[in-house]
Amino acid sequence: MIDITQIVDQKATIKVERVIGHGTRQVLLEETKTVPAIKIVEIVPVLTNVRSIVKNGKVIVQGTVHKQIFYIGTDNLEHHLAEDMDFSELVDVVPLDPARPVTEGMNQRDMSVIENNVFEFDPATGALTQKIVLRLQVKVTDTEQIAVALSPYGTFIKAAVVVGEATKQKFIEETKTIPATKVMEIIPRISRIKHIVKNGKVIVQGTLHKQIFFVGTDDLVHHIAEDIAFSDLVEVPPLNPNFPVQEGMDSQDHSIVDNLVFEFDPATGTLTQKIILLLGVKVTEMEQIPVAVEPYGTVIATDLVVGHGTKQKLIEETKTLPATKIVDVEARISEIGSIVKNGKVIVQGVVHKQIFYVGTDDLVHHLAEDLPFSEMVEVTPINPDVPVREGMDEQDHSFIENIVWEFDPATGSFTEKVVIRIDVKVTQFDQIPVVVDP
Repeated sequence: MIDITQIVDQKATIKVERVIGHGTRQVLLEETKTVPAIKIVEIVPVLTNVRSIVKNGKVIVQGTVHKQIFYIGTDNLEHHLAEDMDFSELVDVVPLDPARPVTEGMNQRDMSVIENNVFEFDPATGALTQKIVLRLQVKVTDTEQIAVALSPYGTFIKAAVVVGEATKQKFIEETKTIPATKVMEIIPRISRIKHIVKNGKVIVQGTLHKQIFFVGTDDLVHHIAEDIAFSDLVEVPPLNPNFPVQEGMDSQDHSIVDNLVFEFDPATGTLTQKIILLLGVKVTEMEQIPVAVEPYGTVIATDLVVGHGTKQKLIEETKTLPATKIVDVEARISEIGSIVKNGKVIVQGVVHKQIFYVGTDDLVHHLAEDLPFSEMVEVTPINPDVPVREGMDEQDHSFIENIVWEFDPATGSFTEKVVIRIDVKVTQFDQIPVVVDP
């Protein structure tokens, strides 16, 4: 892991969501219906299927208000009625910078809520009038790479730090014979792209998919689809020599078809294609960094680190095996889940073990078993004024710290001790104005 606070000149290049603008709008949904009731006990509404589409200067917000109506019927029994109310509204987005308006294709984050829910009921007629007030709230962002200033007294965020990026040209040439009198068009695109990050480099693998349209010898227009697999090694120089690209880091692909030219000889049907690919890669690593903030800085939307907690947990188990020797024991954590509570996080998961042993029949056997665990981790907030609260987000980084075992071949008694390092980070999505390093 990179010690990001030691970066020269106290700055870090991060890939982050820059806030372009916000929009909010109140919407009143009203409905009147007849219910065979003498009393309405409760109406519980929730927002579901909310989706947003960014347009120029605005966002279309669509969704459903799912309601559960509990009432006492004319038979004096409590009944339940579920119903949905669909909505679609246009929310104008005010840009933070008038010179950079909201445009189609940008990203959005919906934070809409049900602001109020009131109803009126007339038991004489059974008329139920419901009024639900929605507060539609959207944040429009654009993915950018920016260099932010660091500060030991700054706000901690969890962001994708850019370790290095590089591009490389790759030339592909192919000659084939087709039954054509004229080649009309060749449309190429890159698909099935895959990256493997190695120390100092990235292996880029993918497929060049081409569609060839030509006039055949029968004077009809034909289509041929073909795929060419490719693979190349892209050297990635680090932004800082002290923090090179290492195996296990993340990478993003920015490869494109840079150029395609072809030559066709109608006399022989020979088609020669020359394609230039521009392989672009960006290597990043998720880090916790302290960024400098100022009131008039560049506003970004990111995960603010609220607190961090860690705890060791020992899981011990003794069992009897029909064995003469233990060959190996492998363990990993699976089905991990966390629940954030006030001041703490409850972590639950399963330790999956695979035991390889030589049995009393002198054959090698395999035994798989699962050990569920649950532990409460106290989380210390970075800022005492912003404590860990229920509803915040969390990321789990737990791992198997150690595993030891003891085996007595005389009795077959097998004791396993697994030490888990439970490591959690609590975050909250918000926006902050950061200092951008020129």
